[in-house]
Amino acid sequence: MISKTALVGGMLGLLSACGGGSSGGGDDDDTPRDNENAPPTAMIANLVSPQPLSAQLALDANASTDPDGDALQYQWSILTGPAGHNASITDAVAPLATLVADVPGAYTIQLVVNDGTVNSAPASVSIVLTNTVPLAEAGADRAVDLQPGTPLNVTLNGSGSSDADGHRLSYVWQILDTPEGSTVILNGATEVQPTLTGLDLPGTYTVGLTVNDGYADSARDQVQITTNNVAPVADAGNDIGGKQVGDSVTLNGTQSSDFDGDSLSYQWAFTDNVPTGPLPALDNATSSMPSFTIEQKGNYELELTVSDGELSDRDTVWVNVGNTAPVANAGSDQVANLGDTISLSADASTDVDGDRLQFSWSILTAPAGSSADISDPNALNTGFTPDISGTYVVQLRVSDGETDSIDSVQIDVDSILNYAPVANAGSPQSFDNPGVQVVLDGSASSDPDNDALLYSWSFKSKPDASMAELNGADTVSPSFIADTAGVYEVQLSVSDGELFSINTPTVIVTVAENTPPQADAGTDQSELILGATVALNGSGSNDPDGDTLTYQWSVTSAPAESQYQFSNSTVASPDFTLNQAGDYLLQLTVSDGMMDDVDTVQLSVSDGDLDGDGLLSSFELDQGLLPNAIDSDGDSINDGLENEDGDSLNNQWEQTFGYRIDLADSDDDGIADGDEDFDNDGYSNQVEIDAGTDPTNPDSRPVSMADQFHFEIKSSPVVAGGQLIYSITAGNLSEVDTLSNLVVSMTLPAGVSFNRFGNASLDSSGQSGCLANGFCDD
Repeated sequence: MISKTALVGGMLGLLSACGGGSSGGGDDDDTPRDNENAPPTAMIANLVSPQPLSAQLALDANASTDPDGDALQYQWSILTGPAGHNASITDAVAPLATLVADVPGAYTIQLVVNDGTVNSAPASVSIVLTNTVPLAEAGADRAVDLQPGTPLNVTLNGSGSSDADGHRLSYVWQILDTPEGSTVILNGATEVQPTLTGLDLPGTYTVGLTVNDGYADSARDQVQITTNNVAPVADAGNDIGGKQVGDSVTLNGTQSSDFDGDSLSYQWAFTDNVPTGPLPALDNATSSMPSFTIEQKGNYELELTVSDGELSDRDTVWVNVGNTAPVANAGSDQVANLGDTISLSADASTDVDGDRLQFSWSILTAPAGSSADISDPNALNTGFTPDISGTYVVQLRVSDGETDSIDSVQIDVDSILNYAPVANAGSPQSFDNPGVQVVLDGSASSDPDNDALLYSWSFKSKPDASMAELNGADTVSPSFIADTAGVYEVQLSVSDGELFSINTPTVIVTVAENTPPQADAGTDQSELILGATVALNGSGSNDPDGDTLTYQWSVTSAPAESQYQFSNSTVASPDFTLNQAGDYLLQLTVSDGMMDDVDTVQLSVSDGDLDGDGLLSSFELDQGLLPNAIDSDGDSINDGLENEDGDSLNNQWEQTFGYRIDLADSDDDGIADGDEDFDNDGYSNQVEIDAGTDPTNPDSRPVSMADQFHFEIKSSPVVAGGQLIYSITAGNLSEVDTLSNLVVSMTLPAGVSFNRFGNASLDSSGQSGCLANGFCDD
């Protein structure tokens, strides 16, 4: 902005230049004349600062004025700028001009306008131009084909990099990442288009580019060069020769490779170039090293396909199987009598290739003077008749058309007639289970001359897993343990000491798999009465194979402190005795000698009130009577609730069996002892086992007995010191009522023995103590 003082000064200068006033001494008057020119005023439109260097900075002088209205002329100029700049102003004499700057920094722009006569005072404006950071462009990512053993060069291109300010750029390329082990280098790293030289390994190569406009570095850009997947290389190995039928062949594809390091999958298969017939099984055909067993001669071509998951490759290998020589077998040496016809057989000769065999028999040696000859020298089975006693050696030659094989057999001919024995291995046998002993029978073998026989047994075949061996293989009846299910074929050869049997018969022994037995311990038994003998029943157990079973009974669980006993724990149906109420779990194990099975049976034993008359069974006077369930006189009152004898007790409490004790009146009170309640427990004496005990409580066991009591012997005869099981049926008891049908046991006192069943009495005078069941003698 031009100041007011400057404007006035300018105007005065203009006037002075144009002259004015007179020499005649006119007045010194500073007032301008009407015809004097007024200087114009330069005005520059406001500019925003700072601005990017790349901007086209418009300069506007349209606000400049001239008081006289004169047309203005414009002159733009750059007063100051950054060092080294080459900025310029386009249209520098127009009201609208443009500043073209090349260097960032502060610029001062000046404007002077002229009205045709005089210049204005200069106007100026300052502005700061800032640099724009350049942009690096390393080019698009690429995928390239890289072949093994052929390094690849790739040219990079940074020409897409730019600078908004138009500055010249410099380039810096840098390798950021390569596959491990790569020796790639970067040539021309400061050029726009450098070369990535020697890509040698599969993978991704990353290169970064940074550009500079002379003032600032760009952000780094990067480009990735990725190698395309390369197909793997299949290598089925070298061709294999020199193999024969029966050999195992292992193929080898381990030299197959993948340039990219990918995991490979393998698939082997026979091609169509194989011998006619079924193909052998190829074991592990998806491994790098499968195998197979040669079954026939010829040439086999196999193909290996390897894959990396995307691409695959194939290779083939030949397996050459040559001819295998046959094996001649002229049979066993023989002993014969003069005049016998000697049978020769090449039937045991073999050829693993399955080739058709040709046979040729000939007599190599014979006794002097013999003219014997083979009847049919080219037959499989032939013979001759010796004409002189002595030794004959016969040779067999077999040929498969390519190779030969020979064998010989010796025949010793005796002038004394001797006939070969005949072997008989017996009849076929079969068994249901392994583990049985098999006894063979060669007793049907015979000798025409009745010579004593020598026996030779051997296995011709047996199950693969069997380890069976013959015991007494040189006897008429050897044996072996058939340890595995399957078929056993045993052959027998017999000799009379000179000649072997010309036949070798076999016997077949078939052993089936064993089936486990099935245990059946019988049905559970409940509501058993304590003291009764329990009959167990395992007879329902069976064995599907019909094997003989063995039995073993045991107790799995029983009431605490209980005592029990089997009459015989190794039979199918033993008796079981016990001494305490509760639940008993018994187990039956049955075995067929090889396998076992188990079953259980539950016994529930009670000493409770079985007949519902209010008294525990062990305290019954006459167990089994149900006085409350009968109305014998039809008066609608059950017998147990009546009082027919007029005493103080209903019938249900009356004694009904044995020696009555309710007749005595020991205290002379007019009431029979049996009707009294000495211990005031609510039960009359006649129903109590012992005064002071509770007949409804199973734990109230002790009784007092008189010196002599009656009983019934239930057990077998016993001697002193043994256990006696008895049933009290009557007795002379003191302070107790009669016991009826109560089964108890005791250990006999010294000097006491029993040798019969039936009723008896025991005098225990002078003895005291408790019997084994808790009953006491006082």
